[in-house]
Amino acid sequence: MSVSIRRRLLITGSLVLAAFIGLTGVALDQAYRSSALEALKERGQVRIYSLISAAETPDFPTGEQLIEMPAELPETRFSEQGSGLYGMITRPPDNRVWRSPSSAGLELPTPETLTTGEWNDDFEQAGPLVLYRTSYQVEWEADDGQYYPLVFSVYEEPDAYFAQIASFRHTLWIWLGATGLTLLLAQLLMLAWSLKPLRKIARDLSRIERGKAEKLNGDYPRELSGLAANINALLQTEKRRLQRYRNALGDLSHSLKTPLAILRGETGRDGSMPTRELLMEQTERMQQTIDHHLQKASAAGRSALGKPQAIQPLVEKILAALHKVYADRRIRVDVNIEPDAAYPMEQGDLMELLGNLLDNAFKWAQSRIRLTVTTDDAGMQLTVEDDGPGIDARLRQRILGRGIRADSVTDGHGLGLAMVRELVSLYGGHLRIESSPLRGALFRVALPDPGVTAPDDRQP
Repeated sequence: MSVSIRRRLLITGSLVLAAFIGLTGVALDQAYRSSALEALKERGQVRIYSLISAAETPDFPTGEQLIEMPAELPETRFSEQGSGLYGMITRPPDNRVWRSPSSAGLELPTPETLTTGEWNDDFEQAGPLVLYRTSYQVEWEADDGQYYPLVFSVYEEPDAYFAQIASFRHTLWIWLGATGLTLLLAQLLMLAWSLKPLRKIARDLSRIERGKAEKLNGDYPRELSGLAANINALLQTEKRRLQRYRNALGDLSHSLKTPLAILRGETGRDGSMPTRELLMEQTERMQQTIDHHLQKASAAGRSALGKPQAIQPLVEKILAALHKVYADRRIRVDVNIEPDAAYPMEQGDLMELLGNLLDNAFKWAQSRIRLTVTTDDAGMQLTVEDDGPGIDARLRQRILGRGIRADSVTDGHGLGLAMVRELVSLYGGHLRIESSPLRGALFRVALPDPGVTAPDDRQP
């Protein structure tokens, strides 16, 4: 099933947006949890320092009672039973020296043995309770001058911590959800605005299909202007091709009227059949007319989408064939073609153009022909010269004249040059006949770049 561009972009954008919001939420949640846990740890460390500062050495020297805590502790919650804050001092490995009054009736887990000056914190299970423990080991100097390792531990019920995390998560996902919906709405508006030119070009194409417009005339974005230009070029090419078919059929019909009328007249004059010579002459004339108009109708024409054709290989094929046809004529052909010369023209049309010009030169040349082809940004320039008798200036105008039918082409220059004239006009180019330095005729063809509007792009 074909999925629209709008839906593709919407699905892709939504997935990217969901992934971004999800990863952002997880990252912010993790950062907040780390910050809250660090704050919980710092509070435990401060409370341990307060216990260490409040601790005193008893008057008797040694024994089990290595330390004495005052009746009023630095934080009153240590003295309130079930306050959620508990303190304990142990002598490793598991001898408990002191417990805060708040821990009465509660079995606190003994912290692990540490090294002097080492901190340790973790969540511990104390019966049904989950406690957050912070521990610190010191070397305690007794009155007898001996040092004993003591571990000061503070236990706190992390209900406030978990409530803080839950509240943050609730607020975080509400805001991220609202942000996601806002961005999704913005994405819908952005897609509607961005795809508007595509909908416009679709509507314009629909107008062309219904015959209400001939080409795309809208003001399209830069990314679509090339597409619109190519579509217009394609539409114009098809229009010219259709018009060419109609013209060719009209010309063919008109051109066949004369020979058919002659045959009819000869047949109906006295009831006798036409002579063999007359029949062959008119039949050959009709065959030439049909061939010319079929070639004219089958010409592909100018297109901005054509593939560039290398000119050198085509010229070599044409010259190889012509040298065989005119083997009895020792004609030298000077070829001047740039190695990378190419032109975006249908191969059949290019063969027809080059073949007819070279064939005409072979017919009239005495001993020498010169072919020159150059290409640049402006298009292709082609000249074919010979050392024959040349073409009179008055005949040049007849050869180049528009509207000349195939049955009235200039004597001696046949249908080939008529086809050249049609092709050059079809591709928006210019054909001129001049005098060559070789003393014969010079045919100069200039064809524009198909990607640029030709100055003379009229119907052939």
